[in-house]
Amino acid sequence: MPSTINTNLNSLTAQRNSSKSQNDLTTAINRL
Repeated sequence: MPSTINTNLNSLTAQRNSSKSQNDLTTAINRL
């Protein structure tokens, strides 16, 4: 059970980081 929860948390963290990177990229392109 704990390992499943841990995997879910890691996956959520990865999704957040990925969406933040996408937003930063969009912002950078918009500034150009």
